This record gives sequence, C-alpha cells and structure tokens, in this order.
Amino acid sequence: MSSVARRLVGKASSPPCALRIHPSDPTVVYIGTYKLVKDSERYGTIEIWKCTNTLQKVNEIAAGSAILDLKFDPFDESRLISVHSTGNLKIWKLTDDYLHLTQTLDYQAYEETTLITAANFHPTKQNVLTLSTTTGVCSVVTLGDKINQRDFDTTHDLECWFSTFGCFNGLQDIVFSGGDDRNLIAHDNRMAGVAVWKTDRLHDAGIVSVLPATPSWNSAHPYTIWTGSYDDHLNSLDLRVSPPSDLIPGVPPRVLQREDLGGGVWRLIPGPNNDGRVLCCAMYAGCRMLKSAGDTIIVEQEFKDDHDSMVYGGDWTAGNMVTCSFYDQIIQVWERQ
Repeated sequence: MSSVARRLVGKASSPPCALRIHPSDPTVVYIGTYKLVKDSERYGTIEIWKCTNTLQKVNEIAAGSAILDLKFDPFDESRLISVHSTGNLKIWKLTDDYLHLTQTLDYQAYEETTLITAANFHPTKQNVLTLSTTTGVCSVVTLGDKINQRDFDTTHDLECWFSTFGCFNGLQDIVFSGGDDRNLIAHDNRMAGVAVWKTDRLHDAGIVSVLPATPSWNSAHPYTIWTGSYDDHLNSLDLRVSPPSDLIPGVPPRVLQREDLGGGVWRLIPGPNNDGRVLCCAMYAGCRMLKSAGDTIIVEQEFKDDHDSMVYGGDWTAGNMVTCSFYDQIIQVWERQ
C-alpha cells in the first residue's frame, strides 16, 4: 500500500485554482490563480514555483482574467494552455529552462461572461481538446492555423464542470461531460445531433470529475469510467460495451461501485507509474490516494495537513506530488513512502 507524507509547504500570492508539474522536470510547478476583485471582475496569474529542498516562487506572469484550469499539451510539453473566466483560451510557450512563459495565442471561444471550467486534450489526437463552461455548453476545439470549434447540441441545464475524451476502441470520438444538473452525457464528435445517452441517475448532486481508462491508467478495463460529485461519492461505472463496439444509444452506464470519500470529488489525477493509483482533490476534505483494482475502488490514504480550505488543484509525477487549496492559498509538496 502506498503511503504519502508531507515534505514542504508554501503559500501562493493569490488563490490557486489549478496546478501542473512540468512533465520533464518535476521540480517546476505551475499554478493558475483566481482572484475575485469585484462582484464580476476576476483576475488571474500563472505562478511558477521551484521545488527542490525548499519551495520557492521564481516567477509570476499576469494572465488577465482568472484561470480555472491549466493543461500541458501531451504532444508538445513546451506548450501550456490556460482557460479563463472570460470565455477565452490562451496558449503559452515555455522557455528552455521552463521558468518563463510567452503567450502565443488568445482565442475567444465564448462570450466574455462565460467561464471555461475545464480543458482536456485528446489522449491520442494532436491539437484536439474539449472545453466545458458555466453556461452548460461542452465543446471540441481543434487548434491550428485555423481554429475549429464544435459546440455539442445537447447541453447541461446548469454549469458543465468537466469534460474529457474516451480513449479505446469505440470511444475515441466520445466526449463525456458532467454538470451541476447531475447529468453525465456521452457526446459523439462524429454526430451533430442528439447525444448517445444522458443520465442524471448516477449521483445525488453535480458531477464535477470524469476519468475514463487510458493506456496508462486502468487499461485492463477500458470500458470502466470513474465519476466524482459534490455528493462526496466516487462511482465506478461499466459502460456496457463489448469490444470493439461503440456505446449503445440510450443505454447509460451501470454503477459497479459507489464509494463515499467524505468530500466533493473535484479532481481525479492518475499517477505516473501505471499502477492504478489516482490522486483525488476532495475539496474541504483534503486529498485521497485511491487505487483501481479491477472494478473496485480502494481508498489507500486520506491526507490534508495544512489544507484548511477547498483543495482544487493537484498533480503528480515520478518525482513530486503537489496540491493546493483555494482560500488559504496553501501549496503542499508530498512524497510517497
């Protein structure tokens, strides 16, 4: 069983909402911040921290409006994207030392009153990512000389908190989205019309995280998917697909296991070692170390220490595990023992 212990603690300059560790240098950490200045004015920065024997902020880049998510391009680790509280997506180019950023794109995907809540790259297709929004819209954006954006016709009745792509046979063109309306929706990127299925019977509150199987996580069970909710529960779902078939229209997934984690299941971050482990950002409950064992969810450890407010951000590599909490602006570095 894995054990996690805190190694370092620091404090961000502004409330941290998203966090990423550089894929090739686990000592460099990027934090997207979200500061409410007035009732509707939100300001954001990207803080760059160096984590060795100490935890030190080495740079801070003004990003305009507040940042809700940060993601590295899986095909180009010199490219970092941020999504914002004013409906736009920015691309940043990293310098060779990873400590400086240059903005190369500012794409206005939605109205400026729309918050983009999350972004996820396609695991196997270059320059393709999905966006979720506070208006309930979920989209697929293809980057390039000419940017193509497709908004799915089936929307959430309330905020869409998260969306991500499937990966294996029959699922590469599927986008799964979760929203404040409790709905999990399976959209087919090849079809313009009605979603493959839509169900609000999985959770008792909004769905805020979705984790499908990938080649590096739970690959032995490619048609299992995890969903997390404000109802404090993590569900393991069976998509009811027989390889290599597509999803069955109108047939939602079956719940294999329902685990109470004691806090909102805001983010699910698979580990770097392809061992089935997942770091969970559990909001006011701190963090959880989880493991997938077939169709079973195992809670290996709960850890929190100085996180006294909502844990919104976390990431881990073979060299580091870092989490951040919002109102208290705490950053903590952990090590597995």
